[in-house]
Amino acid sequence: MKYLYPGTTSKVDKIQSRLLGVVFLFLLCQSIILTLAPVVRYHGWTPPLNWSHWVGFIIWTAGTIFLHRKLLTDLPDRDPYIFPIIALLSGWGVMTIYRIDASYGLRQSVWLLVCFALMFIGLRFGNNILPLLRKYKYFLLTAGLVLVGLTFILGTYPTGSGPKLWLGCCGIYFQPSEPLKLLMVIFLAGYLADRALLTSRPVTLIIPSAILAGLATALLLAQRDLGTALLLILIYFAIIYLGTGKRRIMVIACVIAVIAGGIGYQAFDVIRVRIEAWIFPWLDTGGNSYQVLQSLMGIANGGVFGSGLGLGSPGFIPVAISDFIFSAISEEAGLAGAVALIILYSILIMRGLLISIQARNSYHRYLAAGIAIYFAVQTILIMGGNNRLLPITGVTLPFVSYGGSSLVTSFVAAFLLLIISPEKVEVKERALDQKPYLFLSAIMLISLIMISLTNGWWGVMQSNNILSREDNPRRSLNDRFVQRGKILDRSNLTLAETIGVRGSYERIVKYTQLSPVLGYTNPTYGLAGIERSMDGYLRGLQGNPSSMIITSSLLYNQPPEGLNVRLSIDLEYQIKADQALGEHVGSIVLVQAETGEILAMASHPNINPNLIEENWDAYIEDEHSPFLNRAVQGLYPPSTITGPFLLAYAYSAGSIPVAPTRSTMVVQGRTIDCAVMPSDGSYWGDIVSSGCPYGALALAKLLGNEALLQLYPDLGWTQTLSLPISVAEMGDMDSSTSPNLLAVGESGHLITPLHAALAASALSTNGKLPKPLLATSVLTPHQGWVILPTEAGIQSLPPTGVDKAVQSLAVAGEPFWLTLATTQYEGSPVTWCIGGTLTAWQGSPLAVAVALEEDDPQ
Repeated sequence: MKYLYPGTTSKVDKIQSRLLGVVFLFLLCQSIILTLAPVVRYHGWTPPLNWSHWVGFIIWTAGTIFLHRKLLTDLPDRDPYIFPIIALLSGWGVMTIYRIDASYGLRQSVWLLVCFALMFIGLRFGNNILPLLRKYKYFLLTAGLVLVGLTFILGTYPTGSGPKLWLGCCGIYFQPSEPLKLLMVIFLAGYLADRALLTSRPVTLIIPSAILAGLATALLLAQRDLGTALLLILIYFAIIYLGTGKRRIMVIACVIAVIAGGIGYQAFDVIRVRIEAWIFPWLDTGGNSYQVLQSLMGIANGGVFGSGLGLGSPGFIPVAISDFIFSAISEEAGLAGAVALIILYSILIMRGLLISIQARNSYHRYLAAGIAIYFAVQTILIMGGNNRLLPITGVTLPFVSYGGSSLVTSFVAAFLLLIISPEKVEVKERALDQKPYLFLSAIMLISLIMISLTNGWWGVMQSNNILSREDNPRRSLNDRFVQRGKILDRSNLTLAETIGVRGSYERIVKYTQLSPVLGYTNPTYGLAGIERSMDGYLRGLQGNPSSMIITSSLLYNQPPEGLNVRLSIDLEYQIKADQALGEHVGSIVLVQAETGEILAMASHPNINPNLIEENWDAYIEDEHSPFLNRAVQGLYPPSTITGPFLLAYAYSAGSIPVAPTRSTMVVQGRTIDCAVMPSDGSYWGDIVSSGCPYGALALAKLLGNEALLQLYPDLGWTQTLSLPISVAEMGDMDSSTSPNLLAVGESGHLITPLHAALAASALSTNGKLPKPLLATSVLTPHQGWVILPTEAGIQSLPPTGVDKAVQSLAVAGEPFWLTLATTQYEGSPVTWCIGGTLTAWQGSPLAVAVALEEDDPQ
């Protein structure tokens, strides 16, 4: 510390020395944390440590000490806060860039060394620089415009393909539009100072200067450097406002900005894309809005105190080292770090305006104010663009963002503030009107406060909503470092699990035929099925104690290990169902009739979740829709599987007519007949189990229209199923539907196989309709297996009629009943079979529904 504070007694020296000491300790801690970050992320010393950033820290430390000592001797009365602030900002930026990409961090360190050298050389000339800048203001601005113009001929893009805004070669590139902003400030300061007596006639100031400013803006627009063009316009009008004190100048600036924005929206695709991504960021999250969305996800991931240096995922944010570095810092330093950064810029801007007010002449006054405005406008534009307060402009964050042109320009601007700052005098050339300063200061501070509040909105208030999005890549990254819970069947056999070692964990579905239920978790295609609905438990964010979740988040920026989830599926029955279904297109659902537990849910064809990326296009193009879970998403006309339930109602009424003679029915030009021919046409059970429509019509006539309209709601066929997987939405009954069509299941109302299986359960449990159950329990660390909430079934069919109907439908010599039916839907055949155990069955009552997309009753 003695090198930072070499025994000086000046108050200014002591303030600067102590502040730099704090900055040094802050960056030292950042460097240590960044080195040890892999240990924290991997929970052990296995991975290699990060060391490359220490080169940047050493360069920063040596340069800061050297410049600090130079300032002590050459500028004893300087502002003591400016150099510590820019030292902190530049050091923080270097550490952030190293954290994201070490190669760019090294380049930024070299540019930082160049900046220190330029400031050292500048201090040797001292105040002689300012008169030269004033004298050659036209030449300097013209030179800046020529350099920008050269990019149309010799321009290049450092990484290959992109806007050609740079000049240079051999790995060294320079962006002329960056110093052009400062040259415009220098020009306007000299221009206004030379015409200080003409401020009562603003037109004499605006028109000549507007020509050069307009030329610069036109060059930038032609170059499609729209962010810098906007920045230049705002800086120009703000400085002219200070020079004239006429508030209408700012009104004109706002009008021009709105008009320019409207014209730009129509004329430039890039402006249209950025404005639409700003207003509607959720409409094209994988395309034009990707940058905005990933930026917001980074801010949300930071929360209040940040994910920790080296523990976040700023690499997911496009151009995180430059255009979106504020989001990168917000992710790893949190709202606290973002607000601290905003406060640093606020102090820098206010010190610049204070230097301007205290400057000894109008030229220095306008120059200092212009530099403060330059810092303020550029900071507000990039921060506001990062957190969606403003559209993206593509400008850099002064001192922090990657880029030699931006860093050198920022350091030169700060150096000019430093050499102006000692010149404090009480007597001015003319009375200074401080109202414009107060007005601009208020706008700048309000803007920075709004940025802080917006960061708080995304990072705290909306954090959970944003981070829970399936397109959040940070979820998938965490899955590589944290064990995801297993998915088990009812006997604790593994259906899906995570394998591998920390840092390369991989999710594997062990029984891929169950993919319609299990779904998938994939960094590209998100989540589906149980993996999606039970994600909170499987990721450890539900079911674990809050203290464990908070501790894991604070220490590792990771959730705790996930919890195992148990399903009602019986793997043995599931395998048999899949084997039985084979190559047929359709579904089989087996349920425990009393509890509604789904023991098997087969849907063919289906996908292999372990090969989803390799086969995605083939799955999407498959005409049989393998992503469709036909058991709960496939919708079919119920046809004559209504017969058993009509029969139960008829028996409960106390009398049943004589079995009708065989006949057919025509529906929409299609003849409906029995699924199979009944062996005994005089026996009601045989007629109904064979799926004969004339039997259903006879029973319907006996029951009447009111009972038929109530049948579907009683069976739950109008209710959307409540399951932890995607299901088909069900519609209400149409009261004007023909009773005859309702009776034979051809009214246009569709049901899923699971609806049919649950209705069949009511016939095997004396009329009680169960609620479906798929996810049954979760294995918690302290309470063991915790049962998930379930819904009780309801009495939907009369018990007396149910028992008689089941007895008449029973298969001879077997403990179960069944019914067949055939129909067509949208021109394609469908075959139904529903069945269940008899009411007298002593074991667990079972019910089954089979739906095949073919005409195959056998």
